[in-house]
Amino acid sequence: MRNMTCAGNLLWLATIAVTFSALGCLLAVPVAIQYYQSTRDYVATAEASTDADAVYRTAIKEAQARASTIKIVKRDDSARLLEITDGVQSASIKATPVSSGKTQIVVVADVPKER
Repeated sequence: MRNMTCAGNLLWLATIAVTFSALGCLLAVPVAIQYYQSTRDYVATAEASTDADAVYRTAIKEAQARASTIKIVKRDDSARLLEITDGVQSASIKATPVSSGKTQIVVVADVPKER
């Protein structure tokens, strides 16, 4: 149960942090945030009024800044997809342009089964 709470908080914070960082303004709020648990993963989606490339660049910058604790597993610049792991859990973020100046952000994280 602790892992689910931790993953939920991680997804929420990651989505908000990336969105706020990309926007560069604490007053900006994503239009909509949806969060759910699938059979294997936790998924959060958000729409932000910012450029998809800016969101993706910010995600890369934040991952690189935490290189001592996480590893970039996959980086696909053309798809704006970044996958990371801490050796136990893994997560990905994908920034997809919806329209000019609007981006859909999808964060997916897996949580290992409790032992």
